[in-house]
Amino acid sequence: MAKRHPRDIVTLPNTRKFFIPDPGWMLIDADLRGADAMVVAREAQDNEMLDDLFSGTDLHSKNAAALFGTAFTALAAGPERNALRQATKQAVHATNYGCSPRTLATILGWTIRRAEDFQASWFRLHPGIRAWQRRVEAEITQTRTVRNAYGYRIIYFDRIESLLGQALAWVPQSTVAETCFQGALRVEAGGFAAQMLLQVHDSIVFQIPKSLFSNETMSAIAALLQNPIPYDPPLVIPWKLSYSEKSWGDLTTWLPETSKIGSKPTPITLETPKVLLPSTSGLASPPSPPSFGGAYG
Repeated sequence: MAKRHPRDIVTLPNTRKFFIPDPGWMLIDADLRGADAMVVAREAQDNEMLDDLFSGTDLHSKNAAALFGTAFTALAAGPERNALRQATKQAVHATNYGCSPRTLATILGWTIRRAEDFQASWFRLHPGIRAWQRRVEAEITQTRTVRNAYGYRIIYFDRIESLLGQALAWVPQSTVAETCFQGALRVEAGGFAAQMLLQVHDSIVFQIPKSLFSNETMSAIAALLQNPIPYDPPLVIPWKLSYSEKSWGDLTTWLPETSKIGSKPTPITLETPKVLLPSTSGLASPPSPPSFGGAYG
């Protein structure tokens, strides 16, 4: 491949800066943290992985150490260590979603044998992941259908042998999207005149009047967003809140313990969060969830 001259490299603008709040309004971004991985861990009933995700452990470094041993831990901080950590992150994600050893080897430039060994080691460390994959595979083989925790289902019509990766990805992706959507509904009903602007998979962007913007308001919004996913027991994924009066590309992270936002009393009554589930009685239809391909029933 011919080398490109640095002048040929195009730096794209931060397109998020094109999204600005209306005059007199404050833009707020609410982002679910580690959402897809948490849903996968919950589906796999992998409590160790869930604990690591909630505690803020550097999961990718932990996985690299467990899978590669001293080949990772003996590396000094720097590009080589970072590259192996990144490869571990990619390989785990792809393996969780049903990637074959041959495809994994192609993606990372490994031999097929190395990819096979990696996946075998990963499944030994986290057998719940493999059990979840087999459960999903059995569902699509028997019914061509897979469901998420909210009770929504997707029906596939393609060849069975090509569906596993799609079905494995749909479970966490649809669960996260619905969690975002229900969080948005609660914020809209929360009494802040919130106007929803965007939902981007695991985040929502909305604006509220600057006159209502305060630490108390942000704390109340954070409480409203605590949307329990209806597992047994329920899973509540943490959110990160950011704000800007300039643009979506100029966000400041809101930290309740250190925030300098002025305090203003914000009257609001917070109700106990309720899980919204699709109706299963009579001919009633569930609310239309976001589209992820395939067909919903």
